[in-house]
Parts: sequence; structure tokens; C-alpha cells
Amino acid sequence: MTSRHFTTDQPGAIVLSASILGIHGVITVDASEKCERASVTIRTDDEEGPAAEAVRTAELGMNDGTLVAQVTGEDHGSGITQSVFTRGGRTTVIQSGGTIRGNVTGVTIVDGQVITGGSGTVVQHISPVEITVTVPLNSTVISQSDSSALTTTGPLAAVSADTQSGRVEVERAQNLRASTMSGAVSIGAAVFARAKTMSGAIHVSALVRDGYLDTMSGRIQANAVGGGLIQAHTMSGAVDVTATPQAIQQGFTVRASSMSGHVSTPRGCAR
Repeated sequence: MTSRHFTTDQPGAIVLSASILGIHGVITVDASEKCERASVTIRTDDEEGPAAEAVRTAELGMNDGTLVAQVTGEDHGSGITQSVFTRGGRTTVIQSGGTIRGNVTGVTIVDGQVITGGSGTVVQHISPVEITVTVPLNSTVISQSDSSALTTTGPLAAVSADTQSGRVEVERAQNLRASTMSGAVSIGAAVFARAKTMSGAIHVSALVRDGYLDTMSGRIQANAVGGGLIQAHTMSGAVDVTATPQAIQQGFTVRASSMSGHVSTPRGCAR
């Protein structure tokens, strides 16, 4: 195992900037009333290799009042699978999860090391990198990743998440903004929410005020608990918007559309 730890000197709510780029992992943030000073642990099960090196070289500490935990790998993904097939003197290489470095000459090469001659398959396992953070209540979280998931628990002032394929799960936030390509977005409760995906589903269990939800093909599910506005638009995904009686009494407004998917909205709400 390779790990690093940091605790801030600054008490109270903070701004956290956490990112995992070029390597797979997970970001977990817990906002706890028992926490006076934010703390971060960056770890991986590996003692050597790309994940361990990414942990050792990660930026960790305070920067202009922001708690920074930034991990940068070499785009190996969660492992390398390389298949080499030789037929009639011609060598074909099929690889997923990594980048080939060096020449292919009828052998299988991993990180410059010759593993086997002729045909063969090599799998190099790389453990994920974990960023685990405990912050005081009502802190702000800013995250960025390629494929790493973000999970938060406890009440936060704001969450801003950008990812390609990682899942975004936020239990509670006053303000939330999430952008993904294929990762799903799941929100427990938010006052204001803005989520956009290409194919990832969007789910909001309790929206107090306004929500702007957009996706190309993902399903949108949202439940209003206050008299705000929900705009939900998709090209081919389904849209399912519900509202509590209190939300409808407070003048809840919905604007929902889908080019080819089913759209369901509550009766009695403004449109």
C-alpha cells in the first residue's frame, strides 16, 4: 500500500479541490458535524507502479486557501490488456486500457519489458487511487476526473463535478453542478441543481428550488419538493418528473421535453 495524509490547520468549512486524472480511482467526501478541520488521505493498494507513483507525486496541501488533492497518472486506466497474434510472419497487437511504448517485433512488451515471444496475452493489474476526505459541514467540493466516481455524504454548501465516465453521487448540497459524458448523476437533495450528460442518467430525489437537467440519451427522474422550476430536456431518453402536494401548492413549474422518449409530469403544476 502507498498512502499520504494531510490535515488542515484552518478550522471550519473549507473549499476542497479534488481531482484524479490519467488513472482510475474514486473520490469520497464526508461532511461531518464532528469534523473541525478537514483531512485528506490519498492511497492505493499498490506499492510500485503507476498508481503508487501517482500517489507519491500528487499535489496535496493548501493553496491560496483551498485544500488541494490532485492526482495525475499516465492514462493507464485500471489495467493493461495486450494481446499479440502472429500469423504468416505478421504481428497484430490488440490492447485496451493503456498505451504501448516501444516497438512490436513479434513479442509482448509491457513497460519496456519483454514478457513472451510470439502470440500471447498479458494483463497488468493497476489498483485504483482513492482520495478520501472528511470536511466540516457546509464545505464546498470541486472535483474533476476522467473515469473516477465522486461520492459525497453530509450537507455541503456547493458541489461542482466534471467527469468523463465517472458516476456522481451527492447526498445533500445547497448548490450542485455536474457535467459528465456517460457517468450517471444521482442527487439526494439540493436547493439548486444543474446537471448535464451525454448518455448518463440523471436522478434527483428532492429538489427544493430550481433544476436544469439536460441529457442526450440518458433518463431523467426528478422530484420537486418546493415551488421552483424544473427544466428537463433529452433527445431520446425518458423524462419522469414528480412533485409533492406542497410543491404544487407553492406554484411549482415544469418544462420537460424529449424528442423520442416518454415524458411524464405531475398534474396541477404550472407549465
